[in-house]
Amino acid sequence: MLNKQLAGAEKKKKDLLDEVEKCSTQLVRAEQLIGGLGGERDRWTGFSADLQEKYNNVTGDIMLSAGVIAYLGR
Repeated sequence: MLNKQLAGAEKKKKDLLDEVEKCSTQLVRAEQLIGGLGGERDRWTGFSADLQEKYNNVTGDIMLSAGVIAYLGR
């Protein structure tokens, strides 16, 4: 009976050690993913700033385009 309990405890220990190893691997992968996404945040921040600058200039661009079309249309 004690041998059965020992075998059960050893199996449970092995399962827990496997779970710890799996969690450690997942943690490393999660850290890599978070690090990679940090670069995306910087890229999107720059893209947003460029888009805002273009948005601010759209009225002038439209007026300039309309003037060129009116001039060339004569």
